[in-house]
Amino acid sequence: MSAKFDKSVTVKFTQDDFLTIADEAERSGTTIAHVVRESCLHYRQLKQVEEQLVAMEQRQQKVLFEVLSAALNLSLKKKQSIIAILDSNGVRI
Repeated sequence: MSAKFDKSVTVKFTQDDFLTIADEAERSGTTIAHVVRESCLHYRQLKQVEEQLVAMEQRQQKVLFEVLSAALNLSLKKKQSIIAILDSNGVRI
């Protein structure tokens, strides 16, 4: 079952960008509108993946910090001190 497209958006492109999109549509045997729609969907998916990667990196930083803290046998006070120093340097744990 195909989706019903009932909303339109007008977008202006440079001549070169338009020709690139038109070439892609012709090459893939589809319409310019389909290429633009697919591009928007892929962009949204890319943003979601980027957000997931940022969250994963933050979790890894926390785990690494905890592992290093345990290996160095840091007290809670010392860990908090290090976290404050890192935070002041723009590193979030």
